[in-house]
Amino acid sequence: MNLFLRVLTAIVLLPVFIFCIHFGEFWFSILTVALGLLLADEIVSMGVGKKYAAKMIFVLPVAVLLAALVVFPGTYTSILGMWFVLFYFAVIFTFRPHAGLNDVGRVSLVVVVLMYAFLGIASLVCLRNGFGTSFIYLTLICTFGNDTFAYLFGRWLGKTRLYERVSQKKTWEGFIAGAIASVALPFGFIPLSNLFGVDIFSGLLVRDLLFVSVGISFLGPIGDLIESRVKRAFDLKDSGTLLPGHGGVFDRIDALLVTVPFTLGYAFFLRSLW
Repeated sequence: MNLFLRVLTAIVLLPVFIFCIHFGEFWFSILTVALGLLLADEIVSMGVGKKYAAKMIFVLPVAVLLAALVVFPGTYTSILGMWFVLFYFAVIFTFRPHAGLNDVGRVSLVVVVLMYAFLGIASLVCLRNGFGTSFIYLTLICTFGNDTFAYLFGRWLGKTRLYERVSQKKTWEGFIAGAIASVALPFGFIPLSNLFGVDIFSGLLVRDLLFVSVGISFLGPIGDLIESRVKRAFDLKDSGTLLPGHGGVFDRIDALLVTVPFTLGYAFFLRSLW
């Protein structure tokens, strides 16, 4: 049943993602803002609870940051925006001198995870605006392919735990299957997309596909483990319940928060060195 819900949810959401990515910056901005707000809401709910007043203290500056990002996309927006948010929380901390160390530690973790998530979303915007849709499609195919095949083969053949102290479900068998899928799927999509007269990797070379897919095969599982570690810190099983069969938004895009910045780094820095 859980697998059926995962597939059904993916079938419903996939056309929405493709539409927003392919049909211009406006719809893509709507998608990224929605993802960012849902992600921020989940992270704050995990760390400080679901009381509206408490959540607004955290979610409001993130909303401002996301709005600034889509109106003024670019590196400077991300850097100045992060400074603004950290300054905002530093002021709150300064004027609450009686806050206990446990409270400060929990709130600090929430802020760090919020900034971690925001930089992942910001990288998505910078990748789309700076390099078009080809790298976006490549990253999504490799990341979700890695996650899907790791999940399926982990359930079917998984026996050896990958890192049991953080995640009891992830296995080396699933990791290997996911890594193979990450590298193979982009090359499988090329003839498939050509059948429909669409070049989803337009402008990319074979070496681009290989470098990004191999990197994602290792980094995708690390993104999953980071999110699992955050959930363990907050003593939770799932980040939320919004997506049937998946859990929350954080559960679904945890790997993307690592793989998208990696692809952006490759496109911006390393590709020009080849």
